[in-house]
Amino acid sequence: MKRFMLGLAATVGLLAASPARATDLPPGSVVPTSNEVLSGGTLIASASTPVSFAGSFNATLVTGVYREASGNLTFLYQVTNSSGSPDPLHRVTATDFTGYTTDAGYSSSGVGGPFTTAITSGNPLNADRSGGPASDRVVGFSNFGSSFGGINPGQTSPILVIRTNAHTFAPGTANVIDGGVASGPAFRPTPEPASAVILGGCVAGLMGAVGLRRGRKPVVPSAN
Repeated sequence: MKRFMLGLAATVGLLAASPARATDLPPGSVVPTSNEVLSGGTLIASASTPVSFAGSFNATLVTGVYREASGNLTFLYQVTNSSGSPDPLHRVTATDFTGYTTDAGYSSSGVGGPFTTAITSGNPLNADRSGGPASDRVVGFSNFGSSFGGINPGQTSPILVIRTNAHTFAPGTANVIDGGVASGPAFRPTPEPASAVILGGCVAGLMGAVGLRRGRKPVVPSAN
């Protein structure tokens, strides 16, 4: 049993550590952003969606998945605030990054698809990640532009970048915030099917071994 447990721990450790590329944005932290150069990779999925909150703003949310040359996935977001919006936009968040390393920044790199390099707003000063082992799912960007004035009506944000150590993705959600919250479709990292199968097999094997051990009965010598 001890050898089995060590083998299971080693397998889980390998799955958790591979691949490892992104610089960690620890849960519960707020960090200054930096300019991220996106090159050598490919935009493999994208979406462009109008989002709005009554009386506050109308905007377009562009989201995408960029596969780096290493194979790791980077998740991208860009917001255009309509020229007719009453208010600037002050925050953009995305989910769900539970269990993955993240490195958040911004970029003006041309990645194709619906993303544009015609950036007219200031860069976000900060990126943050919600805290705690059970609540580290949200990554956000805030304090856009000079004097933190936000993404003003008629402006387009830089591409917001969340680098991860994930290799596969699924549908997710992004939020545009200014007092009210407007949500739109995005993408999120998800475990690789092979990893889930291997881990599930290890757990099943462990439970089976425990069951067999508990089910054994001492052999009583026959009186004959």
